[in-house]
Amino acid sequence: MPTAGTSSAAGRGSAGSSGTAASDASVEPSAPADPDLDAGIDDTHTPDAMPAFPPLETHGAPLPGSPGTWTYTEFPDALCRDGSASGVYTNLGTTNKLMIFLEGGGRCADELTCAAFPANISGGELIRAAASGGVLDRSRSENPVGTWNIAYIPYCTGDRHGGANPNANVPSVGAQKFVGHLNLQKFLDRIVPTFRDSTDVLLTGISAGGFGVAYNAVLVQRAFPNLKLKIIIDSAPFVSTAVFSACDQERTRTFYNAEQTFLGVCGAACPNPNEYWMDYGLFLAKTFGDRPTGLISSTEDAVERALFGIGANDCTAQFDLLNPAISADTFRADVMAYRAKLGPFPNSSTFYPETDAHTFIVFDEFYTAKAGGVRLVDWFRKIVNGESPGHAGP
Repeated sequence: MPTAGTSSAAGRGSAGSSGTAASDASVEPSAPADPDLDAGIDDTHTPDAMPAFPPLETHGAPLPGSPGTWTYTEFPDALCRDGSASGVYTNLGTTNKLMIFLEGGGRCADELTCAAFPANISGGELIRAAASGGVLDRSRSENPVGTWNIAYIPYCTGDRHGGANPNANVPSVGAQKFVGHLNLQKFLDRIVPTFRDSTDVLLTGISAGGFGVAYNAVLVQRAFPNLKLKIIIDSAPFVSTAVFSACDQERTRTFYNAEQTFLGVCGAACPNPNEYWMDYGLFLAKTFGDRPTGLISSTEDAVERALFGIGANDCTAQFDLLNPAISADTFRADVMAYRAKLGPFPNSSTFYPETDAHTFIVFDEFYTAKAGGVRLVDWFRKIVNGESPGHAGP
């Protein structure tokens, strides 16, 4: 549990006292500088020619921290969905390498899901206490990032770290501050000065945090313009409307003000405003095609089937972990279809264990899980080391 100044960290993505205050400096929403990006990524871009993005200016003071200890810094102007303050946990390592980890914890999209998942930092204590293994366990010699610095972003915005809408309204629930993307801008204003000399930066996260990795990959790359950002997503697959329905994509876009964030960057590469998610995954694969990236997803992920399931029946279905509205067969077909579309992007790798489990990288399964005979920790290590591990699993 978080305590004053320190915290255990993590969160099973299925589902403190304040430190130094944040800088008041604000940063404009991410937007591409390359005119080609205003119309999406076109076919002239090759894996060795990443489009140009404007660097993200950062002016904040460095964050406090100690080696091997979790230190929490509250940002009074970074808000949870209930209006309370959010912040950042730091844990210093022994190398000039940085992992930015985005915590999981569901989504707030209707009355049931908004009630089921944390609306503030203290509401996520059980999530952080439940998982401190995998990539967060410095005691494991096999951990590819065991000596890295960590900036751990807790989750309390209900928007999968993707919102830029402080005045959202969820029917039957009321006002919500979906400001995860705006919060991350504020966090980066101090994360970058703290770890400016990093030689490697990995952006990763589980479940809602995995979606946050996708939503914010361009933003974080802009924050570290001189490095090739490494990206690994755990349990946030890119699927079609067969799984992520058109009405659910529409309300996600509206709730999060997505045209001002990830859809604005995607441009014409995401032509359908209510059928964009798989297109956006391919946009990222092409945009970051000059370095290895990875997606981890079970072939029958029960939690994601339940979370996507609330979009079934014209967005009238209920969140039901025991009987997800999306069938295992439908989900499996979609994740396999996405993999098939990655053919032109050989640096984009997938790890698909044949199970219905949800999230792996902050649990002991990180060291034991296999897909097609390949261990997850070995697949993960290759990406961290700048190698493309390829597709593992069926």
